[in-house]
Amino acid sequence: LMFHRLDRQSNAVGITQADVEMDKTLLRLIQGCIRGDRLEAALSYASELNLQRSLQGALKLAVGSKKRNLGERISALLNNRESVVQAVNMEKENNANANIFSRKRVYGSTQ
Repeated sequence: LMFHRLDRQSNAVGITQADVEMDKTLLRLIQGCIRGDRLEAALSYASELNLQRSLQGALKLAVGSKKRNLGERISALLNNRESVVQAVNMEKENNANANIFSRKRVYGSTQ
């Protein structure tokens, strides 16, 4: 079910199908690592995920398997990515506002 949601998200945001397929594969690997108690490998795979929603899925896998330490580390990755996204969005907004105010407006003709 999570993979179908990833497909819908990719169509809405313009993420490539290759990114979605890569995340699906990485989530399967993360799940296998959690079952095999290879938590460092699971964290390494989680850091390679492309989509924020995939990282949230990895967090759910860790929490659902009662791997608290892994869940906390994935949560830190997620928070870090969210803060980067917010910073980028703020920068874009500031640039857009700067462009609005930097335009020269002419209200009348000067002859």
